[in-house]
Parts: sequence; structure tokens; C-alpha cells
Amino acid sequence: MKANPDFTLRMIGDLSLIVPLKAPDFKKEQMITTNESGVLLWRRIEEGYTEEELVRELQSVYEIDWDTARSDLQIFLESLRRAGALLEGDG
Repeated sequence: MKANPDFTLRMIGDLSLIVPLKAPDFKKEQMITTNESGVLLWRRIEEGYTEEELVRELQSVYEIDWDTARSDLQIFLESLRRAGALLEGDG
């Protein structure tokens, strides 16, 4: 799993968005509005963190239990997958 290099994080005032860089057929679903934890996760995904490392990062930063961190991560990853912002496997 890794971040799709065709997507980037944009900060517009207090708004954080993960958006496609090249989108001739841009769809609203490709734009992800995110919060502080989403920004953290996106940056860590770009750095190559594994899912387990991402869960540990959430636990450490937000002082939450493993199950909560894992659940929150899965929700975020699914939104990235739907938008096409996450590449699976080695690709």
C-alpha cells in the first residue's frame, strides 16, 4: 500500500484536502476533506508506513486503544481507496 503520487495534500485556510493533481475527468468523489488525523495518516502513508505502523502512530499521538485506532484507520483507508488515492501492493 502506498499513496498514489497523482494525489496531493492541500491546505486551504483551516480546510485540509487530498486532491488529484491530474484529473481530466475529475469527479467529486476524488476529493477527500480530512481532519488533523487524516493529514497525519496521509503524510505517514507517503513516507511508506505499513498499516500496523499507522495504527501505532494513531495510538501514540491520540492516546487511543488499538481497536479504535484500527477502526479509524480502516475508515480512512477505504475513503482513499474509493477516491483512487491509495495504491495497493507494489504498484
